[in-house]
Amino acid sequence: YAENKTDHRMTVQAIPSVTPGIAAKFLKKTECFCFTQQTLNGHEAMDMPLLFHLDAQIPANVKTITLAYTLFDVTSRVASHVRRPL
Repeated sequence: YAENKTDHRMTVQAIPSVTPGIAAKFLKKTECFCFTQQTLNGHEAMDMPLLFHLDAQIPANVKTITLAYTLFDVTSRVASHVRRPL
């Protein structure tokens, strides 16, 4: 779930983090909002898709996996790549 609490349109890129680090190679994301940039209008909220599988070979001592995302505002980068008519 993400919510744009601003009054303006915003584009974000999610960067994942997995802990413990060893678990990352056993976590297989098949669908993730982090694969592409996400654009939300001002005050828009949306559920963000995430579908993953854990490899059965994950070490037995890994009891808990934390998957976190940091959202970076890339609105200005996206705007600078928009083609404008001549």
